[in-house]
Amino acid sequence: MTALMLARRLSKNNPSGKTANRQSRDSHTPGVIHLLVSALKVLASLSYVCVLSACSENNTSLPDIVPQITLQSFEPDTVVQFVDSIKIVIAYEDGDGDIGYWNADSLPLAVHDLRLMRPDYFYVRPLTPDSQALSISGTIDITIRNTFLLGNGSYETTRFEIKLKDRAGHWSNTVVTPQVLIIR
Repeated sequence: MTALMLARRLSKNNPSGKTANRQSRDSHTPGVIHLLVSALKVLASLSYVCVLSACSENNTSLPDIVPQITLQSFEPDTVVQFVDSIKIVIAYEDGDGDIGYWNADSLPLAVHDLRLMRPDYFYVRPLTPDSQALSISGTIDITIRNTFLLGNGSYETTRFEIKLKDRAGHWSNTVVTPQVLIIR
């Protein structure tokens, strides 16, 4: 049987004139189109994400709205209980200047004696007007009076963890003081 005879026999069995391979390809065309549309959607989404990430990297000059603190000074390293005070100075920076509260019942400064379960909280007055978003920096002086021994021993050591919350509710990083010796 020659190739010409085989082609004639196929065309007699298939009046539409389409070959078997052609029919199977045509029946899958909607699936291929669906795959191409899905691939284009994914590509468009990835392009959008790339554009957004490129934009956010260019805005590195925007101020940081989360307060940052550093320990400037801490003294003394030895205190007599109920007699000496501990003096701590922290430096702060805040990109939008919303440190401090008008309400004296709001206590945004946390000072945690690591011998205890919970920190003590302190009031900080507002450092900028409420409606102003100003980048600010400065220092806060903290005095801890009447430090005492918790146990029956003649001395104890401790450290203090300090953090600061702004009016938007952002907590700063935490700084830890050097160790202090408390004696009778």
